[in-house]
Amino acid sequence: MSTEPKAAFERELPRTTAVVSTWNKREDLRENLRSLLAQTLPFESIVVVDNASTDGTAEMVKRDFPTVRLIEMPHPDFGACETFNLGFAAVGGVIVVLAGFGWGLEPADDPEAHHGHAAHDDHDHSNGQSN
Repeated sequence: MSTEPKAAFERELPRTTAVVSTWNKREDLRENLRSLLAQTLPFESIVVVDNASTDGTAEMVKRDFPTVRLIEMPHPDFGACETFNLGFAAVGGVIVVLAGFGWGLEPADDPEAHHGHAAHDDHDHSNGQSN
């Protein structure tokens, strides 16, 4: 694909934001954010809602991913739906992608064939926390 049609294609795409809800999953989140940031067609923004993790998750996001917007919850008693809803309320993109754990997004070789923004909900809904 030449540069000009690709640029026009990218201008026509809706803005997208990835929202990740997490609780004590620092290393999984690190890999998830690397995957999200490596997309051929980048997200307009990435929002992480940390449900008061005690494993250094928030500190890792601040230190290693300064372009990611971090929302820190005051205690871990919020359920997954509540934290995702707070993330949704904080975004500016037209399309919101739920970014879960246990999967990654590979950059698309051909952006016209595959926009590459999958959604997956990987939560243990019995206790409201992210897996």
